[in-house]
Amino acid sequence: MKRGILGGTFDPIHIGHLRMAIEAKEAFGLDEVVLEVAHVSPFKLDHEAAPPEVRFQMVSLAVEGTPGLEAGRTELDRPPPSFTVDTLESYAGDDLVLILGADSLADFPAWREAERVAALARLAACSRPGFPVEQVVSALPEALASRVVPFSAPLLDVSSTDLRRRLREGRSVRYLIPNSVIRFIEESRLYL
Repeated sequence: MKRGILGGTFDPIHIGHLRMAIEAKEAFGLDEVVLEVAHVSPFKLDHEAAPPEVRFQMVSLAVEGTPGLEAGRTELDRPPPSFTVDTLESYAGDDLVLILGADSLADFPAWREAERVAALARLAACSRPGFPVEQVVSALPEALASRVVPFSAPLLDVSSTDLRRRLREGRSVRYLIPNSVIRFIEESRLYL
């Protein structure tokens, strides 16, 4: 199976995550893209996230009815923190593409076993606001840069941090988060 993996805290999931997954699926002819929910990101240990099962439920709602997108709980079923290398190894046998925004790619050399991650999956990266993918790739060590395949996705300036702030302030997040997820957030009284 040709599978894409898009990992994240997804606190909350938003249209930027979903468009990136769909664009990568189409660009690389992937059978499936799994949006893997991080239990605890090693880069966000100081961030108090919504509980992992709640974030998984939001991702499940967001991808419901979208062919080829799946919510992943591989990282939730392991003790934290979440490391991409372990997640990719759990999909052994699949042709893997790790989907990254260029902002995450910029930090890639600091990831646990970055070279092993790059050996387990092709690295598919798209630009993010303030992070042109070509510029980020050119700053990587050659061994990693050679494994990156850029792809195009709409340059949506949406962040979960901003969305949490908007929700705390009682501002609308309509058209930034799927309606099913907004309903879940409102019913669960998240981010207040």
